[in-house]
Amino acid sequence: WKHNLFSCFGDAGPVSLVACFCPCILFGKNRQHLDYLQDRGAADPEKGGSGLNEDCLWHRGFTMCGNWGWVLQLPTRELIRDRRRISGNVVGDWLIAYFCIPCELTQESRELELDEQETQAETGIEPFPTQNGV
Repeated sequence: WKHNLFSCFGDAGPVSLVACFCPCILFGKNRQHLDYLQDRGAADPEKGGSGLNEDCLWHRGFTMCGNWGWVLQLPTRELIRDRRRISGNVVGDWLIAYFCIPCELTQESRELELDEQETQAETGIEPFPTQNGV
């Protein structure tokens, strides 16, 4: 990881605050951002959008029903690790997702931003505005 797990304490920026007080929104943003990068191989012009999407609702629902939202974060973290060629394993992902939800989501958001910047630099393709997220 290029960004330390606990770097979320280094600033009180919007990403860190959303991760602390409404993690489902940042989870939704991260999923949309990752899906766009994987599907299109280009920067997401919406930067993950508002985060209020189906992934956000699932995370919120799982969190309200026994605090299980962290389980949905496991595949996302693994996909980011695979995409960025970051070493790790499912046990480490599980521990981080369970015990450090805000820090994990902030770290993933920052890694996705970095991934997007590197993708833009490699391809030279700038994100372009889309209509209705298409």
